Amino acid sequence: YYETKEDGTIKITGYDTDQIDVSDGIFTIPSQIEGKDVTEIGDSAFDNYEFNSAIIQIKMPENLKIIRRNAFQYFIKVKKLEIPDSVTTLEEWAFYYFESIDKINLPASLEKYEGNAFESYSGSVQEFAISDSNTNYKVKDGVLYTKDCKTLLQVPYGKTEIDYPSGLTSIGN
Repeated sequence: YYETKEDGTIKITGYDTDQIDVSDGIFTIPSQIEGKDVTEIGDSAFDNYEFNSAIIQIKMPENLKIIRRNAFQYFIKVKKLEIPDSVTTLEEWAFYYFESIDKINLPASLEKYEGNAFESYSGSVQEFAISDSNTNYKVKDGVLYTKDCKTLLQVPYGKTEIDYPSGLTSIGN
């Protein structure tokens, strides 16, 4: 299911699990629908526990820009998550209940990271990583901060010890 946005691109709003072949365990999101780029995954677009819990890999299109709240839920067997460098926005709980991931590579182009984009049930995550070229965020010892390290944004749920930077002034929501 999808809708055409004002800019002519596509926002995926849901899916019909009967129409998708994931016999190989790979869930591929199309880069285009009806000749238009897929640039956004909407709120709770992929939230079918029974279907998602069998997936081992998600392939996202390289033109994806926005991943909304609860967009991906219950992909409990996915071990590696590749978020395209084109993604600029990750909303709160964008990835919910990912039990098998240990490292999350954030896109170099990330401009907006809301709250806990990786919800607490993603307990195996040990560290975040992001390119030094990102102008908004920084990862230090696997923990996500604003670029100036004044605000801690998210601690991986599997991380048990943290050395806070000396300039830290706030902890995100």
